[in-house]
Amino acid sequence: MATHQNPAALDRFVEVYSELHPDLADCLDDDGDALFVYHPLVHTWPYDPQKLNAQYEGKQRQLNQLLPAKNYERAIWLYERPYRLGTLYEWVSERRLRRGLRLRALLAKVWKDTEYPHQFDQLPLLSFAVAGYTSDVDTPLPRRLTVWRGASGDYPAGISWTATRAVAEKFARRFATDGERPRLSEARVDRDRVLGYFIGRQEDEIVVDPRYLRQLRELPI
Repeated sequence: MATHQNPAALDRFVEVYSELHPDLADCLDDDGDALFVYHPLVHTWPYDPQKLNAQYEGKQRQLNQLLPAKNYERAIWLYERPYRLGTLYEWVSERRLRRGLRLRALLAKVWKDTEYPHQFDQLPLLSFAVAGYTSDVDTPLPRRLTVWRGASGDYPAGISWTATRAVAEKFARRFATDGERPRLSEARVDRDRVLGYFIGRQEDEIVVDPRYLRQLRELPI
């Protein structure tokens, strides 16, 4: 339970906490501006505790049917977006889901729905490492690739790059907010170091461990 200086805020926290399902109540937090539920199946502000309880219990009932039946393709979408990649990796670690074509197909769908992968630290790299090269297209990659990445400020190299410079420039300008300058990076990478290639979001995305980038340099934009 969060610690509050404001008695009214504390009263509100206690009220919501008491109304939520115990599993959700344990994930209730105060981010300073509002209350928020951080649970793999319910990730939102507690606008209506009873509705959230019903949502959570409904998802649990579905998972109790889908997981024993090994229907991971449907089960994964019951989890909120920030938890899907971790849940998928957990299933593999627990040997519920075996490595192979099925895992790669599911990882491709989850990855294309993932936003801001840097927030997951090493989890994306671990996920691709266990799955192997993953793509949503059969197009073979050239033996060596030039890739670009758009970012801003002192952003780390990251694992998401693109085979199209214009896409990287778009991202550089998109993330250049609050006075931060856009940054465009270019690098080379060998095909056998590429972890994933995705065209589904029209981003021509190349997933690669930054340790294997060569001739990395910053370009003017």
